[in-house]
Amino acid sequence: AAAAPVLVFDKAWQASDSRLGGFPVPAVKVEVALPDDWVRSRPQESSPAWYQLQVSPQQQAAWPVDVPLALFIDRVCGKLTVQLNGAAVLAGGPQAAGAATRCGHPVLVTLPAPLWAAAQNNLIDIRLEGQPLARVASRERAASLGAVSIGPAAQLQRNFELAHSNQVVLPQF
Repeated sequence: AAAAPVLVFDKAWQASDSRLGGFPVPAVKVEVALPDDWVRSRPQESSPAWYQLQVSPQQQAAWPVDVPLALFIDRVCGKLTVQLNGAAVLAGGPQAAGAATRCGHPVLVTLPAPLWAAAQNNLIDIRLEGQPLARVASRERAASLGAVSIGPAAQLQRNFELAHSNQVVLPQF
């Protein structure tokens, strides 16, 4: 059997807002390219940013109903919160203790089936709280959100394990 497709996002809607509740509505939102490196896109900005991704019913139909789904971000620098249709599925991310203490880590988040809406657009909201380059010691510590993918959890688990080995484990040797 062929592997189910993985949806790769190269753009997201972005809005700045310090509230934790969800993607700010109404908000002035702009389309940004992913990955988003704050050194380029928000060089002086230190307020949190919300990113919003949308999965249409047609995109969702490509995944078998009984296959668990996940969200994979290949690299994050900052404190991360992820919501699916307004419900929190990750709070704090890999840097929960400090906004820029562990940069460069990949993130894998399970997207629970009961939170998916079958016949309408599903919204994934990602809140990133990080620091601009001027407030950190190096470019690698400035806030950033890497490439984002959604698809079958088993496939994305392999991507996560490879990224974790290459970005976290191997550099320690």
